[in-house]
Amino acid sequence: MKKLFYVFMLALIVLSVVALAACDNNSDETFAEGDELTLVIAYDEPQEISVDLNGISREVTLPELFTAEGIEYEMTEGFLTKVDQLAPEPPVYIHLYTSVKSDFDTSEYAETITYNDTELCSSGVGANIMSIVPGSIIYIGTRIY
Repeated sequence: MKKLFYVFMLALIVLSVVALAACDNNSDETFAEGDELTLVIAYDEPQEISVDLNGISREVTLPELFTAEGIEYEMTEGFLTKVDQLAPEPPVYIHLYTSVKSDFDTSEYAETITYNDTELCSSGVGANIMSIVPGSIIYIGTRIY
């Protein structure tokens, strides 16, 4: 009886390993076909850029997306100081808004804006750690501090 149990368990383990190997297509590591993100650069007439995320690592950062899309940017001490032609001078600074709830600013200074009927909230995280989520909007605007 014990032998039969061990043979059964060994067969179950082998089948599990084969099934896992067959399913492994790196789907958890990269974005899938059809996954897109919308970047908006807030000029007088906002410029909307649809970013195809297909095949891009899920660990990608916003600055890396800028590079992949050929968007020039500059950062100083972790803050965006220029994105494309948007390069404000103090006391005006680049400010990020997002549709990803986990990145919302929860402080008393949070602001919301509406873009194409979608409510966006000021980001509570920096550009290097913003969530890159298919279907989301990242709005690159300005704010006076």
